Amino acid sequence: MARRRRTTSGFTLIELLMVMAVLAIVVALAAPNLFNFAMGRRVFDEATHVVAIANYARTQAISEGRPYRLNFDQGGTMWLTAPDDNGQFSDITDPEFGAHVTPPDGIRLEVTLPKQPDGGMYVIFLPTGRCQPATIVVRDNNGGSVTVTCDSPTEVFHTVGGKA
Repeated sequence: MARRRRTTSGFTLIELLMVMAVLAIVVALAAPNLFNFAMGRRVFDEATHVVAIANYARTQAISEGRPYRLNFDQGGTMWLTAPDDNGQFSDITDPEFGAHVTPPDGIRLEVTLPKQPDGGMYVIFLPTGRCQPATIVVRDNNGGSVTVTCDSPTEVFHTVGGKA
């Protein structure tokens, strides 16, 4: 009787180690690019957040028939205000859009607005759907930027350009 040669299917330990080494090298090369991608997304995310708050203010001004303000301070914090029963602008009570929002670390807002009579830094949204033109540049520490703009009183806020 002839002796049969026994064959097994599968991978040897050396083959598995080689595949693991190649995967480790590929991951090591790709990780910095993924990190930079995530950092660049933060600028776009913050710009989208500014647009959402501005469009919310416009919608609320129209639906409630009263003006809304999107306020900014020197540190880049933004918040919404609307007139109360006494006609004084105060923070709105909406839990999602009424909070004071500060940009995340490494992100800053550069706001270009017309000078307001009371010295404040804000965009006013009127019940007619109009708003004051403004430009807000969202920048990060790595040179990435996205511009949020409203070029005319009848236009909505939107993002233009951007470099990550």
